[in-house]
Amino acid sequence: MSDQEIFKQLNRLKTIRPAVEYSGVSRLIIIASRKAEPFVFSFEDDLKLPVAELETISPSPKFRAASRSAILNHPRTLAEKVMRVFSPQNVVRQLVGYSLSVGLAVALIAIVIGGTGSFKAIPEINGELASDAETSIKDIDIHLEEASYFALSADKTRTALNNVTGADTETTTPPKNPSNPRIIDMLKEATL
Repeated sequence: MSDQEIFKQLNRLKTIRPAVEYSGVSRLIIIASRKAEPFVFSFEDDLKLPVAELETISPSPKFRAASRSAILNHPRTLAEKVMRVFSPQNVVRQLVGYSLSVGLAVALIAIVIGGTGSFKAIPEINGELASDAETSIKDIDIHLEEASYFALSADKTRTALNNVTGADTETTTPPKNPSNPRIIDMLKEATL
């Protein structure tokens, strides 16, 4: 942009005026903010009203009756406390809770220590699984043998091509269509 274009843009900006209602509202806001007092947070004044309201709170009649009966029914002597702890309901509840937790712990330990050895009681499933595993292992062995055969034949082919061309094995690539009959014979010999 040249200097003249910049001056034209600035002159256009001078002619822009805000809308009448915007200028009036913004002027009122500026004037009001000058006359307003600064905001001061008074911690004590803000807490006086809520604390005064809290003093008038009282419990409901139901809560008052329930809490009074709980306090009055609370055992005061050691004998009363012992009778409550060893009551038939408490004893049964504790026995059931302890026996369940101990039983689950024993079952978990048996599973962890025993492992899957306890599942060998089903011979059909283990026989099927074993035959499937043997089949998979044989398939893998066949694929590995094929891969080693292809790697060996590729090495023989590369060696034969390098012998015929007299080239270094690392710097050359085999030709796509050999025209020499000796190369074709060596390739057939290497791959068969």
